[in-house]
Amino acid sequence: MGMISEVSKVLKLARNIDGPVIIHVITKKGKGYKFAEEQPHKFHSMGPFNPSNGELISSSKESYSDAFGEQIVNLAKGNKNIVAITAAMPEGTGLEKFSKEFRNRFFDVGIAEQHAVTMAAGMATQGLKPIFAVYSTFLQRAYDQILHDVCLQKLPVIFAIDRAGIVGEDGETHQGVFDLSYLSHIPNMTIMAPKCISELQSMLTFAVKQDYPIAIRYPRGGDNSNVLMAPIENFKRGKWETLFEGGKIAFIATGKMVQNAILVREKLKNIGIDATVINACFIKPIDKALISELVYKKYSLVTIEDNLVHGGLGSLVLEYVNSLEGKTKVINLGFKDEFISNGAVDILYKLHKLDVEGIFESIIKLV
Repeated sequence: MGMISEVSKVLKLARNIDGPVIIHVITKKGKGYKFAEEQPHKFHSMGPFNPSNGELISSSKESYSDAFGEQIVNLAKGNKNIVAITAAMPEGTGLEKFSKEFRNRFFDVGIAEQHAVTMAAGMATQGLKPIFAVYSTFLQRAYDQILHDVCLQKLPVIFAIDRAGIVGEDGETHQGVFDLSYLSHIPNMTIMAPKCISELQSMLTFAVKQDYPIAIRYPRGGDNSNVLMAPIENFKRGKWETLFEGGKIAFIATGKMVQNAILVREKLKNIGIDATVINACFIKPIDKALISELVYKKYSLVTIEDNLVHGGLGSLVLEYVNSLEGKTKVINLGFKDEFISNGAVDILYKLHKLDVEGIFESIIKLV
């Protein structure tokens, strides 16, 4: 209680001072809990843990962050120009191993995403291959720097955008549902999303060989163990992957939503409805040739993304379909024009009808 009374006294003094006041308080993260005091970074964003030893209680399955961390180390071993940048999130983004193996090629700029992007741009002008690993919601802070410092100059900076889509119980401010919208309208930007963890590693291999800005967005956590998919090994810019063919409905899904689209297709087959499933591995540029073919063949198109519909994949597809002579029905599934509340990942996807059952119900209404 001594510290509380001391702070209370200082606040009362400050309240009575006529003019601006700065109160400098030195805090200790995790104060009062031994394990949090010793490992403040680990306890910054913890799931359920054992209070007796501070160990996280979780499944052992690999996450996208883990896969990113492993692959960037593998690529850096064969390419001395690869450097990694973080804005005070080395553990959360999977860069901890890289920071230890390549100390002179790792840069933690603190909570300064704007500086991280501009520094990456400067590095790229000197022949380096900078990879900025950042959470989707935090990259919003550096919009101007992405636009002017990277994309205007068409510099080969790679944005590894972690926590895209719903992140769970970190609050409304952390939901990564805006990145496709605030990146897709920027000239010279290429945007990719893997359908599975191993495809993220293939995308990184592709990205480090290119000479233009690339953003790769991927979700928190791991894959759905009920869906087995082989990664694309060789990418061609703006070309999508057709996973299943059939029927007159085509799911154009991106990222995590590809797994849901496959499961929805299976549910539809059980009631006699066949569907085509397309992995929109590039959100920008879209695969105009494939879309034109689908429209010509009179497919109904259903875009599925864990981003706001406005400005996302669905908007880009709809805009292009409207420019074609042939017309077809286009349904855009994604988050509506609203902020996403705090809550568990699975529950939030269910509430916004982006889980398997919700997508299935939307398709039944369509047919």
